[in-house]
Amino acid sequence: TLQFRPNNSWTSTLDTFYTKAKEHDTANQMEIHLGDYNGGYDRLNVTDVVVNGNGSFVSGTAHNVYPLIRGMYNNREDTIKAIGWNNEFNFGDVRVVADVSWSKAERDELNLENNLQLLPAPMLDSVKLNFAGGNFPQFTPGFDYSDYSKLYLTNTIYGSGYGKTPHVDDELKGFKLAATFPVPEGFTWFSDFDVGMNYADRSKNKTQAEGNINLGAQGITSIAADLQYKPVNLGFAGAGYIPAWNVPAAVGRYMTFNPTTTESYLIPKQWTVDEKITTTFLRANISTQIGSIPVRGNVGIQAQHVDQSSHSNYWDGSQPVGSQVIPINAGKKYLDFLPSLNLAFELPAENTIRFALARQVARPRVDELRASMEFGMDTNTGKPGSSGGNPTLDPWVANAADLSWEKYFGNKAYVAAAVFYKDLKSYIYTEKRDGYDFTNQVAEWLKVGTNAAQLQVPAQSIGYYTAPFNGTGGSLRGAELTASLPLDLFTDALRGFGVVASASFNDSDIMIKPDPANTSSVGTGPIMLPGLSKRVYNFTAYYENSGFEVRLNQRKRSDFIGEIGNFNGARTLRYVKGEDVLDAQLGYSFGDGTMFKGLSLFLQASNLTNSKYETYAGTKDRPLETVEWGRTYQVGVNYKF
Repeated sequence: TLQFRPNNSWTSTLDTFYTKAKEHDTANQMEIHLGDYNGGYDRLNVTDVVVNGNGSFVSGTAHNVYPLIRGMYNNREDTIKAIGWNNEFNFGDVRVVADVSWSKAERDELNLENNLQLLPAPMLDSVKLNFAGGNFPQFTPGFDYSDYSKLYLTNTIYGSGYGKTPHVDDELKGFKLAATFPVPEGFTWFSDFDVGMNYADRSKNKTQAEGNINLGAQGITSIAADLQYKPVNLGFAGAGYIPAWNVPAAVGRYMTFNPTTTESYLIPKQWTVDEKITTTFLRANISTQIGSIPVRGNVGIQAQHVDQSSHSNYWDGSQPVGSQVIPINAGKKYLDFLPSLNLAFELPAENTIRFALARQVARPRVDELRASMEFGMDTNTGKPGSSGGNPTLDPWVANAADLSWEKYFGNKAYVAAAVFYKDLKSYIYTEKRDGYDFTNQVAEWLKVGTNAAQLQVPAQSIGYYTAPFNGTGGSLRGAELTASLPLDLFTDALRGFGVVASASFNDSDIMIKPDPANTSSVGTGPIMLPGLSKRVYNFTAYYENSGFEVRLNQRKRSDFIGEIGNFNGARTLRYVKGEDVLDAQLGYSFGDGTMFKGLSLFLQASNLTNSKYETYAGTKDRPLETVEWGRTYQVGVNYKF
């Protein structure tokens, strides 16, 4: 940061930022396909089945499964560059701010996986399944999968491997010009006026080359000793030990990987979204009295013009060779007016009542605005379908009201209670809609002989399109209690001790239809808005004295519907069990009278109770994922100049 201030009328500040981060992840897993597919060998047979009163499978033994051992590797590199130039001008009672900014974030990834199976094929196994316990679901295979010499890189039931090389760049250019003016005579309620405009130009581009990782000239092979890692213990899930190995080195030595973006099914995975948002605003800052009660706040309006567009391509096999990649360009322009009112009434005995009314908007996720379209066929019904984005989405829009009471105890402590209500005029959800014409896409799909052979009935031309759409109506409402209390308010014996606590209670009458791709996890009936927990609690206890600081924090939330990445990396819905996480921090800051003035030390511990992340399908006796993150410890040193 560089600051230039030649006089009291002009201050110019230049900020620059650069960061580059690299992350390498390796994971190993055992995968057992329970959907009656093992490569075309004997059919799945489940014996000793136990079902509970809820109709949920509890335990049993699955026969004729063909487990595989998968090694996965992800290399991710993120770069962020930003620069901002801010200028403040003071002309007596008028203050002007001009700000220009630019930032760009880039991400490159390399995702690799390869698969091992027991040979000679088929080595069909019997696996004991048990979901009855309160801990991890148990999968106990009959064979030993820990011996490197008996597992081979081969064309398993999911091929020998697959890889992706996604690249994302996200660029944002901005300009802001704002001025503060004194009020003309006669406007006794107001202290001054703010007027200005803000312009943001964002462009996000994604490309994703991918493809099969095939066996090299040597054919089927085991993993050499110099590429082997220490075996991974899956005993927590009943599976025993499995091999671990250097995945990228194995790909380099034994396999070939030539990622591409030009295959017909990959064409829609490349897209660009552009957003140009111009916001002008006028705000009057309030400073007055109603009777003996001081009132402060503001009233204003924003006019927000949005120009959103997206470019992608789709594959049309009915066109001549060289003309089969067809561009898609779509978008929309619209103007929103966003009035707002914020008032604070300063009552006796350090009490404050706050009231706010506003029309609020929240932008769609950028990937929801993409123009791409991915096509497929339901071979059982012959009906085509596609999924993608929606460049004509409106934002989330709500008319909101907030009311709160705050009680202060000098500048040391406060307690507060608040309620809020949001009348949603527009929200975003994913829906499967019928009636789309896929004549050209179906014709191209049928040209592949193996596809046509899978059809159980004749192919249709009209089908479904699954994408984000706007819903209307409904509300969000809730209440929050907050307190920040140094305990020496009650007795000097507790000097330095204190607590900060909050509790939120939320509800909504909005029920949306789930994306059909999520029915196996959230069902077919209406569901609540993803991400909404009905209860959220936070509690912090601390001690601060003579440079020492100790903090203990607990955060807790009730169950909710989460939108997470699934096995293929696509967003999907899951019921998520509520979390209860405990963190701690210990620190010491050297004071002014020491030779280490400005130096501070800290030790942090996250997730002390080793809280698990768990998802389920409808009811908690139907687990989907169980992840134990473990505890994280961090030691640090800070120095202030």
